[in-house]
Amino acid sequence: MDTLDAVICHRADERIPEKAKANRDNWFHIAENGGVLVSAFIAEAEKEVKRKIEEVDGKVILLVNEPFGKIFKPWGHDFEQCEKGQLLILAPDRLLPEGRPTWLLLNGMADWISRWY
Repeated sequence: MDTLDAVICHRADERIPEKAKANRDNWFHIAENGGVLVSAFIAEAEKEVKRKIEEVDGKVILLVNEPFGKIFKPWGHDFEQCEKGQLLILAPDRLLPEGRPTWLLLNGMADWISRWY
């Protein structure tokens, strides 16, 4: 089962433990079964999901708000994940400002990518 899904943790969903658990269980199932999860992994809940996905060698597409420099190479853990084929980083061609509008844009892009595939 290869599939793709967006990891987006809304504050409202986090207030409903059953819904938050169902989302996490779904993402973990996708990761364990060869699927790919896409997100900017901004919120702490999303970062925790990413850590757990990486523990089972799940595949991740990371959306970032900064363009790659001329000579870009991820550092440390991200480098190791890229080297193993577990992480793909997608960056814009120009800097996107930090803040809620950009995070909403990146979440929308993650959702679009997951539906397009």
